[in-house]
Amino acid sequence: MTQPTKIIPLKKPEAPADDSRLLVTMSVAELKQIVRDEVAAALAKERPSRLTFDTKQAAEILNVPATWLAMKAREGQVPFKRFGHYVRFSMEDIQQIMEAVKTR
Repeated sequence: MTQPTKIIPLKKPEAPADDSRLLVTMSVAELKQIVRDEVAAALAKERPSRLTFDTKQAAEILNVPATWLAMKAREGQVPFKRFGHYVRFSMEDIQQIMEAVKTR
């Protein structure tokens, strides 16, 4: 006589406590797009600060007329950067201009 077969229920694997781990299959292109989207979303929340300012923007920061700042740059009396024919001011340049004004 044969013995009856025992049926043993399988245990369900325990999920991690935070349920945040998943196994996902995707193409490299899909992963690249996800990364691009996340980087764009992060940058939209907090844009990096400007590296340079044109004459009008720098003049607004300094609270002086743009024509005055342009003239001082042409005469070499204030620090600035030149990119081809474009005149640009870094935040360091603007701070140096403010310090020079303070000491006079």
